Amino acid sequence: MAGKLIANFNAMAVAQQTLILDKLNSKLGLTPTEHLDKPGSLVVIDGFHKDSEVEPHGQTVAESARGQGFKGNIIPSRHRGTEEYEKLAENLEARQRRNISPDEFKQLLTQDIVLNQSALLHSAARRLEGLEEAGLHHSAVNLSLGHSQADWVTTRYMEAGAAWHGGADQPKVIATLDNYARALDLNKDHLMSEYPAISGPERQKFQQALVDLARTSVEGSPPLGELRKSYDRAVHRLEERHNSVVISAGNSGDVLPFLREDAHGREIKIGPGFYNNILANSETTTVGATIRQDGREKKASYTSEFPGVSIYANGDVVRGDETARGTSFASPRVAAVMASLHQLYPEKSSAEIECMLKEQMTEQMYGASALDSFGAEQFLSNYTS
Repeated sequence: MAGKLIANFNAMAVAQQTLILDKLNSKLGLTPTEHLDKPGSLVVIDGFHKDSEVEPHGQTVAESARGQGFKGNIIPSRHRGTEEYEKLAENLEARQRRNISPDEFKQLLTQDIVLNQSALLHSAARRLEGLEEAGLHHSAVNLSLGHSQADWVTTRYMEAGAAWHGGADQPKVIATLDNYARALDLNKDHLMSEYPAISGPERQKFQQALVDLARTSVEGSPPLGELRKSYDRAVHRLEERHNSVVISAGNSGDVLPFLREDAHGREIKIGPGFYNNILANSETTTVGATIRQDGREKKASYTSEFPGVSIYANGDVVRGDETARGTSFASPRVAAVMASLHQLYPEKSSAEIECMLKEQMTEQMYGASALDSFGAEQFLSNYTS
């Protein structure tokens, strides 16, 4: 009888442990957890699902770290959508309906940017919490993900702009433009005019309306603020375990030149947080991108710049005749070095590791620190295995 009770108790314990591991793995976005206790690891939180001929983004991110010379443990963690992502699809479908009232359409736009940023914060916080619970230590986490007001303004402007730039599904495009025009008090015919003196001022008005709506929507959302606090706590707790959270700055550096050109030279006014990646904070290491020109690193025109950008690195991944380019591929180069430094100097904090990196493996680039690719490659070749 006692033996049967013990057996039942052991079975229940195993089932409970399995349930805990299943929940943790769901939170982590990966299946095995046995490598998470290995110092010097690089966790890549990204998309790894291949549903077309295009290589998964996360695979290229990992390839960039390997290309920098990192030989250590790379752990892929799938970036998965939360319930907010499902609502985004519903929001898009609603925006494409005909004859939506102006107030409802503006509400949908506000909901869209808040959902975009909420979804990313929620998903990223969940992954970081899972890594902290699983015991990740003396390693680095790379998030080549992000969202900014600049991203949202560009996407929404191009959604409507397809009407005058020749979008594929013109009936649907025109219906969408109608909704934008009514909601934001715009003249649709002026927006589509081929005469710059007519279309320019109206497109400038449209752009400014989107910029202002993005700012007020983000600043006026208490739930978004609470999610930001949860994410910031997750970053802090993970970095307390001698890890570094490394973020790509974003690729919105060319947004204002594009908008200015489409408005025929007319400027708009932006706020101080326009370019900020929602995942960047005072504790993350946020990485901008460079390109190599004349033997030196130069800031890439596409890289987003804001006060939180910590360091720059080359953003090119070359494959034969093709080059993948972006801050997504700059940040894993920095993360790879930081992961190795954490392994070599286990007593140092993330902030101290970042300072060490800047002091020993960067070159100055017009007042900013850029990763010395050659020096970093030599370091990684010698000190990772």
